[in-house]
Amino acid sequence: MGQIARLHCVGALIIDEIQHLLTTRDNNSEKMMNFFVTLVNEIGVPVMMIGTMRAKSVLQQDFRQARRGSGQGDMVWQQMKKDDDWDLLIESMWNYQWIRYKTELTEELNQTLYEESQGIVDIAVKLFALSQGRAIETGEEKITPALIRRVAKDDLKLVQPMLKALKDGRISELEKYEDIMPMDIAEYLQYHQSKIDLRATIQKKKELQALKRREREISNLEKLMVALMNLDIDPTLAEKVASKAIKDLPEASQAELMERALNLIKERMEPSKSKVNQSSKNTLRVIIDKGRKQKLSAYESLREAGYIKAPLDEFVI
Repeated sequence: MGQIARLHCVGALIIDEIQHLLTTRDNNSEKMMNFFVTLVNEIGVPVMMIGTMRAKSVLQQDFRQARRGSGQGDMVWQQMKKDDDWDLLIESMWNYQWIRYKTELTEELNQTLYEESQGIVDIAVKLFALSQGRAIETGEEKITPALIRRVAKDDLKLVQPMLKALKDGRISELEKYEDIMPMDIAEYLQYHQSKIDLRATIQKKKELQALKRREREISNLEKLMVALMNLDIDPTLAEKVASKAIKDLPEASQAELMERALNLIKERMEPSKSKVNQSSKNTLRVIIDKGRKQKLSAYESLREAGYIKAPLDEFVI
């Protein structure tokens, strides 16, 4: 075995998932550990055995196996501490935001993320991603400490006992758990994608309804203004009273809008009726006639001539 390792220039042999030996039958785990001990003695290269906390019960079956299994030493890989390394990780990760309103990293957010992940990098990264997904889904579009806690409670239920054991410092409790169950981010996003799509569909329908309402208001405004100008009403006054009539009676018919506009004109008029400037009337007729030759409506002709403001400027949806 040592000759084969040297022939293939093996620098180190790494054996992962040692804890799975606990599931073997007929004392096969002890046989495998004896094989590993022999392997360490004969292969002539460093052998590293890796497993979860449950692997300790396999590696410590007897003194010989524990001594051989540790090789040149053993190490229990703990979660990250809340120090400069953690801060560097979170600050680097925080740049990857996909929400509408970028959230600045604060000490409270940093501390909340650490408490809910207990320094486990995999949990912290997934919690950051899931929090953004929840923010987009709900329309909140920003990350808050309350959101992180809510997501940890709702979407990390399987690992909560383990995280609680880490938080309380009860390392012996960790040996009860096989491992932190890996989360399927793709499955989570696929599940919540339907909700996001539904919200986007609703928003699109709202925008379409608003567009139709705006087009209807513009059409009513144009018809009402033309009708008023045919009665020799000044275009500026016609625009004002027409806009006010539509605003006061948004669901009214054209006849009702016309009646309302005429009443508004009467309210604005002085007791003695002012004379209409004949030259102004002639000018407007010339503009309208010229526009008709270009296949423009009276409303479009007067708007291009500067007598009417753009109606969209007066409407806010």
